Amino acid sequence: MQLMIKYVLYLLRWQLSTPILFLCIQLMQFSSIVETILANLIGGLIFFWVDRIIFKNKEAPKKEGTVPKPKRNTDILQSVQGVKN
Repeated sequence: MQLMIKYVLYLLRWQLSTPILFLCIQLMQFSSIVETILANLIGGLIFFWVDRIIFKNKEAPKKEGTVPKPKRNTDILQSVQGVKN
């Protein structure tokens, strides 16, 4: 259910970006490519923060098991040397 809410918010965010980018392009007096690049940069500046809010994890998901921490190379060498002796 929570994923569906995030998905709907994300879709609404996409719909909001269209008129904002359109206004940026209409108000600028540059070539088309420069207007497009600037509009996307402005959109990125705005919607980066909106996406962070939408996709923020309140807590990390709990895992059923844990993976053991890998040994350091020196630990591995000592254990191999110990086996040889």
